[in-house]
Amino acid sequence: MYFQKRSGFYWLLMLVGMVIFPTFSMAATLHAIVVSDTNDSSIGTSVQVDMKKLQGLMSNISKHTGLTLNPRYISGNQLSLANVNQAINGISAGSDDVIFFYWTGHGHNAGDSVLPTMNIKEWQETLGLSVVKATLERKKPRLLIIIGDTCNKPTRTSREAETIRNENPENYKELFLKYRGIIAASSSKKGQFSYGNPQTGGLFTSVFLGSLSTELSSSGRPGWGALMKRTDMPINVGPSVTQDPNIALVEVTYGGGGSGTGGSGTGVGSDNCRVTDERGQTNTCGAPGDPPSKPSSEEDDEGECAAGSYYKKDGGKTECCKTDGGGAKCWDFKL
Repeated sequence: MYFQKRSGFYWLLMLVGMVIFPTFSMAATLHAIVVSDTNDSSIGTSVQVDMKKLQGLMSNISKHTGLTLNPRYISGNQLSLANVNQAINGISAGSDDVIFFYWTGHGHNAGDSVLPTMNIKEWQETLGLSVVKATLERKKPRLLIIIGDTCNKPTRTSREAETIRNENPENYKELFLKYRGIIAASSSKKGQFSYGNPQTGGLFTSVFLGSLSTELSSSGRPGWGALMKRTDMPINVGPSVTQDPNIALVEVTYGGGGSGTGGSGTGVGSDNCRVTDERGQTNTCGAPGDPPSKPSSEEDDEGECAAGSYYKKDGGKTECCKTDGGGAKCWDFKL
């Protein structure tokens, strides 16, 4: 009886504290969806390696940031378009949450996007990463990351070492609690194959995780721009064979906050508004919420770029752009 009263009094104090001290909040959530075709006869062993690496990554992010992990790992006999759609559509994200979607398996380019299409089940079920991105973007998370280690060839073909460093737990907080925005990438550019092997898994996955490890072990402030810039380097597959990663979109700002139990971040000075384009170039921008105006020297056309940016064709290249310091900062057309 004594313990029951004590417990009730304790929760009463907690309730009063939540009312009096509004800074008390529940931890934000890391919604992790990792989808892998581990049953495939040609790449299943390689994909299984990727799956284990990514499960470990999600656990580490949660451990070092305080983000509550909400995992959905789809592989083996559970892999189906219905299950993938259920995982994507089932997410209910808060404004401070992170969504991390990763696909490793077969793919091709359907011709309507720079991002590839996933061949989910024996080539019979497909889903474009651009569709995944559009669906998850509507959830309005603080940070959205979508990556596919898959072929990006027009035809349906099969996909043919990261360094362990002393990672700083605080750097997990910097990357996953203090940034907001969208990152979308795949393992090869449109028209290319992607490669992997049974020992180390997908070559792109190894490169991405290696670049992430570099930032996590940095003595300075880690950043998504530098991370994705290294990931964007050509991968040497073999004699006269390279694989060029496709960093379709990196548009993030630093200082967006984050309320996990690991703490929160607020930008300092000019770092409070920072935009990084797909080449890894990072610049400060105007006050958050102020829509940039188009420079008069730039010609634009109708398109579907994000709010606050505009659509432009230049010499046959289609881009989204923002105004910065009187000039234009552009990246690949956002689909």
